[in-house]
This record gives sequence, C-alpha cells and structure tokens, in this order.
Amino acid sequence: MRKPAVLTAPLPDLKGKNLNVLSYSLWIDDPKHPRKTKPSRAYVGGLVENAKLAPEIYPGWVVHTYLCDKIAHMKPALEDLGVKVTLYRNEPF
Repeated sequence: MRKPAVLTAPLPDLKGKNLNVLSYSLWIDDPKHPRKTKPSRAYVGGLVENAKLAPEIYPGWVVHTYLCDKIAHMKPALEDLGVKVTLYRNEPF
C-alpha cells in the first residue's frame, strides 16, 4: 500500500475572504525510471508561463504550487516569479 505524500513545510498563509488561488503540483513518480530527476518540460513550462501571465489575467490571485522535494532546486526560480511554494516529500507506494 502506498503511503501518502508528507508535507515538509508548514502551509503558507493563504487565508482570507474571497481568496483566489491558481494551484499546481509538480512531482517525480516514474516507476520505470526511478532515477528520473526532472518533471516533464511541458508541465514546468506551463506552470512558468501561467505564473508570468497570472498578474495580468488574474490580478490579485495567488499562484501556489506543491513541489516534490526531489525537485526542490526549482523552488527559488518559481518564487522569483511570485509563486508560493510548498515542498512535500514524495514517498513511493
């Protein structure tokens, strides 16, 4: 039986009346390639592009992503785009 993912950091303070959030999750979980260390470019590119466009298209909205600890190196680049990032530990089933 697979264990659920475990958050390694407290959830960001995203409380508030009428808070609007664009939420994403990026992880690595490929049993055929257990040493894979990068998520699909399509998913990363989509998140980055949406983070850049969000202030214009969704003013006042928060872009938030849950990021697997195996790709935690992406956190600073996402935060530079204004993305709120929560790391979690991706445990195998």
